[in-house]
Amino acid sequence: MNESRYKTILEILQLMEERDKNKEWLVEYLKKNQPEIPVKPNLTVGVILDSCPTEALSELVTILKNGLGEVADPSIDPVRSFHWFFTDIVASANPNMSTEDQARRIVVLTQLVAKNDVFRNRDPETIVLPTGDGMVIGFAESPEEPLLLAIEVSKGLDLYNKSKREQERVDIRVGMDSGPVFLLTDVNGQRNAWGQGLIMARRIMDLSKGMHILASDNFAKSIERLRPEYKGIMHIAGYYSVKHDERALVYNIYGDGFGNKDPPEAKEVTQTTAEDQYSVTTKRFLFSSIDVTLEIKDVKSQLTRHSLFWSVINITKEPIERIYYSLDGDSPRKFSELNIKITDENDEELQITGILVNKPHHKEFYVTPKRPFAPLEKGRTLNLQYDWEEPDRQFVYRIASNCSAFRFQLIAPEELELKQKVVKVDILTGEKMLVTKPASIEMKNGQVVITWSEKNLSVMDAFRFDW
Repeated sequence: MNESRYKTILEILQLMEERDKNKEWLVEYLKKNQPEIPVKPNLTVGVILDSCPTEALSELVTILKNGLGEVADPSIDPVRSFHWFFTDIVASANPNMSTEDQARRIVVLTQLVAKNDVFRNRDPETIVLPTGDGMVIGFAESPEEPLLLAIEVSKGLDLYNKSKREQERVDIRVGMDSGPVFLLTDVNGQRNAWGQGLIMARRIMDLSKGMHILASDNFAKSIERLRPEYKGIMHIAGYYSVKHDERALVYNIYGDGFGNKDPPEAKEVTQTTAEDQYSVTTKRFLFSSIDVTLEIKDVKSQLTRHSLFWSVINITKEPIERIYYSLDGDSPRKFSELNIKITDENDEELQITGILVNKPHHKEFYVTPKRPFAPLEKGRTLNLQYDWEEPDRQFVYRIASNCSAFRFQLIAPEELELKQKVVKVDILTGEKMLVTKPASIEMKNGQVVITWSEKNLSVMDAFRFDW
């Protein structure tokens, strides 16, 4: 492959990423506009592009740059925003409860929802998805709809439960959020959905216990803007962890005859050991450069080799004799399974001298350097390497000191379909913003290498890298 052709293919790959085009789009486009090119769907994007004549590659560049000749994805409709109501029955899977009793509770919940005026008068675009012992409903028109439905169903169950024995009660939990989803078609030809709004509503619901009605900050603010009188039933519960480094401000909704005024069962986010140590790190070190490299070792499990490099300067007046680390993962792992290795500027391996936390998804530990970090000493580096699965295909990194140069690199097998993006995360509020600065993409030895860099980052800056 000559250099000019190679650069054109790389440009197409990058443009496809920027325009959110996948292999299915490329195959469909070539079949429609370049039928003479033999395209096999089982080939990788790189191999398909390499089989195209130079003229076809040039035309693809023009098409992608100018948005011409768009081919709609055959299976995914455009993204749409809905207002989400997610509910299920508390303790429905209790092994001491008969299957008949479990089914009775589901019928009670289903009938209450089905008879409710908000549900019966719903817009035709409303999404209704059963979830076994509950349901998720996406309303297209207003966030008031899931709120009123939650209140009325809660009141209905409160009345129902007053006439029942304790073991016959039907208690539910509700989570609400507003956000976008992809509209899909399931295997039965029925409409389905998947996306951040629905996912967050589920995570908010999972924080609750019996008869809670919980909502995200985003949802609560929309309701308050709609009708100020709703402020009286919305109570800030606090910040709660929804996934690793991400946390959400949660509102507890309750009033006369509905909801549960007790705090959610999940533990509110406070200053943990990790947070305390993070604060200490910001006062002790300056990281003049940071390099984060993720190499995907297994496509199916998303087993990933994490390599993190720091150029470190001790900005205190005293020598530092130990270094603190905190690691999180999506899959449960023992300490010994992570293959942790820490080296210094001389490539000497450092020893782990204290394990503070050893939970399946979270580790905290101390490392002792070969010699202390002297005040303002230059030329000192630390390199951490470990293996952990990333099934969600995203990685969050939080800057612990002002940083002059930061680089993130993802190395993935060519056959892995990538949807790369960088999202800036506000750790305090949970707000997210898509970063517009593009990453570079190149192919090396059968692997795709994606690199994103930034300069002059500040303490508390945090980024989520998706692929």
